[in-house]
Amino acid sequence: MIGVAIKVGAADVEKAQRQLESLEKALSVQEVEKIVDRVAFASMRQVIEATPKKWFGQARKGWTVKRPEAGVRVLENPNPVFRFIDQGTQAHGPKKAKALFIPITKRAALAYAAALGFNPEDSNWTSGEGGRRLFVSSTTRTGKGKLTELEWGKDYVLAKRVRGITARRISEGQRKRTNLLLRETVSLYVRRILKL
Repeated sequence: MIGVAIKVGAADVEKAQRQLESLEKALSVQEVEKIVDRVAFASMRQVIEATPKKWFGQARKGWTVKRPEAGVRVLENPNPVFRFIDQGTQAHGPKKAKALFIPITKRAALAYAAALGFNPEDSNWTSGEGGRRLFVSSTTRTGKGKLTELEWGKDYVLAKRVRGITARRISEGQRKRTNLLLRETVSLYVRRILKL
C-alpha cells in the first residue's frame, strides 16, 4: 500500500476559511435576489420589445414585475388587450346588436370607451343622447369645448363579422427564454464564485 502524507499549515487553513466565508457571502439571500432581479428585468425588457405597439401602446405599457416572496418574481400584464394579442380571438359577429362598432381613429376609440363608462384620464370624451350617437369634445382657443360628431367611414365603420386576432403566444415563448436565461446567469455566477 502506498501512503500519502499531506502537510497543512496554518496559512493554508486561514486561506481555506477565507474562501469558505467569501463563498458563503456570495451565496447569501441578498446576492441571489440580485440575480433573480437581473433576470426578471431582462425578461421584462424582452417581453416589452415582443409586445406590439398597436392599440395605442396600452398592452406594451402594462408590463410589471411583482415580488410575492424572496427569490420569486412574477412578470405580468393585466391589460385585457394583451390577453387578446397573446391568446388570439376567433372570427366573430355581434351578440345582440345589428353590427359591430369598429373605431378607425384614436378619438373614436376613446369616445366609444367613454360611452361605455370608461373615462380616460387625459381626455374629455362624452357620449351623445343616450349613448346612441358619439360626440367628441374638442377644446377651442377660448378654452370652451365644442362637440363634434364622429363620421362614419372616417372615424369608425360598422361590420357584420370581423376576423380574429392571430395568437402571438408572447408569454409562452418568454417563459422558455426566461428559464434559459436564469440557468445561464446562475451557472456563470457559480463559475465566477468558484474561481475565488
